[in-house]
Amino acid sequence: EKYLNSKRKTLIGWDEILEGGLAPNAVVMSWRGEAGGIEAAKQKHKVIMTPGNPLYFDHTQSENEDSVTIGGFNPIEKVYAYDPIPNELTEEEGKYILGAQANLWREYITNEKKVEYMIFPRMAALSEVLWTTKENKNWESFEKRLQEQFKRYQQWKVSYSKAYFDLKATILPPDDTNGIRWKVESKQPSTEIKFITHYAGRPYELTFSEGTTYTSPIEIKSTMLVAAIGQSNGKVISNPIYENFHFNKATGKKIILSNQPSKNYPGDGAFTLVNGVQNEKGTAKSKEFLGFNGDDCIATIDLGKEESISVVKVHYLHQTGSWIYQPSSVIIYSSTDGVDYTPVALSNPTIANNEASCAFVKPVNAQFLKIQVANFGLIPAGNPGAGSKAWLFVDEVEIN
Repeated sequence: EKYLNSKRKTLIGWDEILEGGLAPNAVVMSWRGEAGGIEAAKQKHKVIMTPGNPLYFDHTQSENEDSVTIGGFNPIEKVYAYDPIPNELTEEEGKYILGAQANLWREYITNEKKVEYMIFPRMAALSEVLWTTKENKNWESFEKRLQEQFKRYQQWKVSYSKAYFDLKATILPPDDTNGIRWKVESKQPSTEIKFITHYAGRPYELTFSEGTTYTSPIEIKSTMLVAAIGQSNGKVISNPIYENFHFNKATGKKIILSNQPSKNYPGDGAFTLVNGVQNEKGTAKSKEFLGFNGDDCIATIDLGKEESISVVKVHYLHQTGSWIYQPSSVIIYSSTDGVDYTPVALSNPTIANNEASCAFVKPVNAQFLKIQVANFGLIPAGNPGAGSKAWLFVDEVEIN
């Protein structure tokens, strides 16, 4: 550091430099959350806040991302809401926070247009976070001014992201009168939403001009693809969103979990396992999973009436680099009354390629099934997270 000081330079390092003891004038870049920045500020060191959430702009900005990213989800709303001065600091300690910085790493970015797409308009949100007093920040005001900013991007011929205009889709569980429903919303009240449906055996093209104007949640009664898009004054303003629904005897049925999932991966509760959606994008859509850290997933499904059942399939994620492992086994119990359960004999069950397929030795008549998806256990030596509890990620249960 003396050498740097003699050259009128300042040492700036990622928050790992806290681990070796800080040089007197060192500035800390807090990237692994805010903890490093908080510790450094309390030690009276200057800090630049740059936490991965929400300031890594290589993370996706859309839940309907159409390009490859490293993962994570940092939409413009989250960036704008960020306060670089943590609540844990006193007013005096907060003075050591110099500001904040966004980072854009290029592992998954091969051209300049993608760089522009990842930066704009999130750069505008961060600029206002850092250049405007906290009292003068106002999301509603920013939203209005953002519309003019979009016009500037167009004039500059910037390849900016239109994620702000994304439609939001929600899968609603059955109520007393309806089955599964697909609800679509827009931030812009004036947006006209068009949707189309595609059934197996029918030619499919994303032709929304021939679609139906959305007025209320779409009821899903069979295997189908549903897609929607937002329009304003006849012009498309959003990327299309879609959902593939896979119907089976468990879809939309009552379900109870014996073990609750981790608070970090709660999905939509137990309904996640019977909402008709099978994950297609891995951890990029982690909300489609129930995540269990070291625990089994034990689900009891009420089919509503006695059914003849021949096979159960459990869809899961196997991604060892993220400490997520396939189940060690699947055990199934059946019942006609929901009280007395009998183990079901399985014929050569297979657990591979993110699907546990459990064919019954012979069909079983039952209204209730209890399905125990066993956690892998401890992560083996030589793997990331060795010795730690494995994660179990389950996204859908099929009964046929």
